[in-house]
Amino acid sequence: ILTSSASSHVPFMLEQSSVDYDLSNFTPLIGAPSGGVVYTKPELAKGGMEDLMSLEDELFYAGISPTGLDLVTLLSFEVLKMDVKAVLGYEGRGPSRVAFEQGESNIDYQTTTAYKNSVEALVEEDRAVPLYSLGQIDANGDLIRDPQFPDLPTIEEIYVDIYGEEPSGDVWDAYKQTVGASYTLNKVIWVHNDAPGNYQDLLKKGMEALINDEEFATHSEEILEGYNTYVGEELNAQIKQSFSISQETKQWIIEYLRTNFDIDIKKL
Repeated sequence: ILTSSASSHVPFMLEQSSVDYDLSNFTPLIGAPSGGVVYTKPELAKGGMEDLMSLEDELFYAGISPTGLDLVTLLSFEVLKMDVKAVLGYEGRGPSRVAFEQGESNIDYQTTTAYKNSVEALVEEDRAVPLYSLGQIDANGDLIRDPQFPDLPTIEEIYVDIYGEEPSGDVWDAYKQTVGASYTLNKVIWVHNDAPGNYQDLLKKGMEALINDEEFATHSEEILEGYNTYVGEELNAQIKQSFSISQETKQWIIEYLRTNFDIDIKKL
């Protein structure tokens, strides 16, 4: 049995040299999404998203690593053509949130639970304002609003509103790809392909029974953040869509990391 998360999905997808596992050797049993919200200081957003996006040398982001979950947020800035200085090396999303509260940064993101538990209070105190959710990828490969934040726009909606056209190109493809592998399939439980078939079937049936169990639904709501899980053919389809990255998109991300953060995927 293997449990994977976004921090292992993206390196696998990009063929990072230190990756010594092959997810194609495993059969997925169950997958669970997560989400994220980008927010900033109220004084920076008072002129609207267009004014915020026009700022130069004024936006600072505190992150952990450009090859982890931060990658999705960093790519969202790229899609929107925002000038954001990323200061990386923080030990976690908690410390990066503290950096925001202390004024070391002025634009940040938190995952669903952390946002609801720690940032919504800042919003109520007028110390933060949400800008957009990172979104989810649907069965058609389209970016949609996060069901946990239905009132927040996606970056696609913002882009259309500001630029008058749909986002496109390498950076847009890279963004959608990383949202799928990092958030829509944030965590997956797998079984090795060479496990006896009858035991694989038992595990699959067990997962299907689990998500239909009312007691499990009640007790797991906080852990699963209110998202629906994936099993069966829906899971298989989502796995295929999220991890099937084109060579062009993969190379674009690799070059983006090399150019902007001096990171060589082949040497990590």
